[in-house]
Amino acid sequence: DYGISPTPVPDVLTDGHGLATLSFPRDVPYHPPIGLIGVRVSKPGFVSETIDYLEEGTEATVVLKRSTGLRIRATHNGKAVPPEKLTANVAFDITLPMKAEGEWLVGQDLPDYERTVLVTARIADDEWLFSDQLDLKLEPGKTSEITCELKPGVKLHGRVEQADGKAPGTGWVIAYVDVWLPYVENLRRRSVVNWTAWTPVKPDGSYSFAGLPPGYLKLVANGPDWISFQSSNGRLFREAWIGRKQPDQQWDILAVPTQQQKIRVVADDGSPVEGARVIASKMSRPTCWFLWDRKEEDRHVRDSERAIWQQHIAKPLPGLEAITDAEGGAELSNLPSGEATLIIEWSHPATKTRHSRVQRITVDPLHRDPVEARLPAETASPLSGL
Repeated sequence: DYGISPTPVPDVLTDGHGLATLSFPRDVPYHPPIGLIGVRVSKPGFVSETIDYLEEGTEATVVLKRSTGLRIRATHNGKAVPPEKLTANVAFDITLPMKAEGEWLVGQDLPDYERTVLVTARIADDEWLFSDQLDLKLEPGKTSEITCELKPGVKLHGRVEQADGKAPGTGWVIAYVDVWLPYVENLRRRSVVNWTAWTPVKPDGSYSFAGLPPGYLKLVANGPDWISFQSSNGRLFREAWIGRKQPDQQWDILAVPTQQQKIRVVADDGSPVEGARVIASKMSRPTCWFLWDRKEEDRHVRDSERAIWQQHIAKPLPGLEAITDAEGGAELSNLPSGEATLIIEWSHPATKTRHSRVQRITVDPLHRDPVEARLPAETASPLSGL
């Protein structure tokens, strides 16, 4: 429901006993434990609270209550913005399912929210508009209306280059903007909308974003054999506040080569673990080890109602994921030097029960010794449970 899952999950209907089973593919990396982000149940006039995270194999019970409605009308330079170009995002990049009706963007059967909303419009490929911070309070059984003025976003461009000044080759630049919005009473933390955008690196190393919302920007870039690095802070991403006072900004990025790292996964009794999945993650940067493709697709909200959902389809970059062989060995080949976080997923050889763990390692470009990961014998050894 959040619109940020690596793969779209089809809606399902409950049976006569109120039960439904959600299933999802395993062809993309998931952070353990495995599950779904943002599950919600609704019927006309009623809705459940959103389950932020539903772990695989668990059974959740939800209670339906009166749903809410929302109507949004946006203008730019005094003229109405076509509602089919609008999207409404609340905290944590949740895109509200809404449709166009006249000059209004309309959403029905929404849960009650007391947060903030960011209204955006993609007028053209090179023109994005954003609203200012808007307080949002949706009450059960009621429909709220918002009228807002949209303003141009911040344009960002620059060049990605290696230490010798040459372009690094194929890659992507990814922008994460935390749009900090006003504090909302009864929330334990400030409400924030996370805006994510990405753009390819051109052959000459240049890149550009047509429009980003004002906020706190984290910018990172990577390619098949390189990744961004900031010597000023020793991190892989560059960060700073951006605002409309500087509507066109230039950020240049340094690209550094990545390293190879061999991994050996064994059980505590010394037996190798075959078929374990090793995934690189985090490394003191925004969690995005993916080459992003952007896809806009029509998705059925209900029988005849349709809405545009921006689905993030993730493809892992080469070398950031590997499966262990018969000797428990695997190799990751697209890691920057320094601290790294590995996610290891495996199944019990006999019961096929799935397990996972996280292990931190240091990638040393001078010493390429294999890193050993030891797993509990009772869950990973072929001799356990016999």
